[in-house]
Amino acid sequence: MSHLFSVRQGKDFGWWTAPLAPIYLGADIARGVVRVPVVSLPQIVNDVKTLPFLEPFQSELCTAQKMISEYQEDLKNGTSSTISISMGQDKRSRSEMAISFLTYIPTLPLKWVLSPMALDMFGKNSWEMMNRSARMLFHDEKEFNSGSPHTQPSGGLHQFMSQFEKEVSREPETWEITVIGHSMGTIVMNEMIRRFNINYANIVYMAGATSVRDYEDTIFPYLETHQETEVYHLTLHPIAEIRERWWMDSIMRGSLLMWVDQFLSQPQTRLDRTVGKFTNLMSTVHDTPGMSESGQFRDLRRQIHIKAFGSGNGEIGPQKHGDFNDAAFWKPTFWAVDKESGKIPSLECLDVR
Repeated sequence: MSHLFSVRQGKDFGWWTAPLAPIYLGADIARGVVRVPVVSLPQIVNDVKTLPFLEPFQSELCTAQKMISEYQEDLKNGTSSTISISMGQDKRSRSEMAISFLTYIPTLPLKWVLSPMALDMFGKNSWEMMNRSARMLFHDEKEFNSGSPHTQPSGGLHQFMSQFEKEVSREPETWEITVIGHSMGTIVMNEMIRRFNINYANIVYMAGATSVRDYEDTIFPYLETHQETEVYHLTLHPIAEIRERWWMDSIMRGSLLMWVDQFLSQPQTRLDRTVGKFTNLMSTVHDTPGMSESGQFRDLRRQIHIKAFGSGNGEIGPQKHGDFNDAAFWKPTFWAVDKESGKIPSLECLDVR
């Protein structure tokens, strides 16, 4: 509601802008109505992608297949020169797929009506306000309105982390710190990593809503100077990402990250999409620095691990974006790449560029 009553272009003007709320609400509704086809078309495309025979057309899965093969070969040779990666299986049963299809058809009219409202009319601005709240953990609004100079950011989390950094610096060798971020928490986590000089043993991204670009700009420089830090990416299976259902299947299927990429944000390139989607990671993972021929850049790939959980009712692991909250995410076994299994079936990869 903040975008309706007080926040304008990143600044909180307070109560006196409230009379403009009906105008902003009208603009939200108009945008949602006009963009009905924009919302409906991706909905159909996403649903079609769940068909198994279309897998070879998904270049990201072919990239994953190649990387898993390279990782398995590294294990045999006793080396660690590639990103470790495992991917669970799509174990949806025929009955499971049939039920999913049967619930999809009757609610299709509802999806066409409610999805624009949920995503365009109200979702986009809600996402922007959530993003703002995450940023304001470091810079409080009062800091900009006080009229007096501040020696450091006054946000609550910034103050906490400043004290924590001092505490750790007293006896750094006695600390083993793991930081875990889920969804929008990864935006906050990246900011923490950039701002404070803390040595993390493990950095875990669970279905990260931060962008690939923000991840790269944060983690790559950090790993250059922290050679013992391990980075873990935990994602849903691509099929689970697409088939997540909301409100008794009354609005467009897909995880929050799919909504962010397609409707709630405005990515300019693949690097501006969310890092927590397996397909986004696979299409940009080549950006991870490996050892150059001149030795100018250090190989960061051995410190990075990617794990996609399986899909289907019989699979163990998160099936929805919110399931990560209910998992034992603090246990290293939950992050660990499966060295023995998780290899995706061989695909006859097709170049459709």
